Amino acid sequence: MIGELFRTIKANLISAVVVSLFLGLVAGQVIGPGTKTALQSAVLPVLFVMIYPMMINIDLQEVLNVR
Repeated sequence: MIGELFRTIKANLISAVVVSLFLGLVAGQVIGPGTKTALQSAVLPVLFVMIYPMMINIDLQEVLNVR
């Protein structure tokens, strides 16, 4: 199920990036100031979770096969 989602996103990567950028722009204009503060404080941990696996060369397929 997750693998199929990843394959679909990979096949349509340009569209996925454009849609993500647009949704982020819309969300930034719509959400309230309290939510903006929470999102700003979440940026650093989320970036760490995104970048750290690339630094230590984790294969996503191996992570999915752990269970």
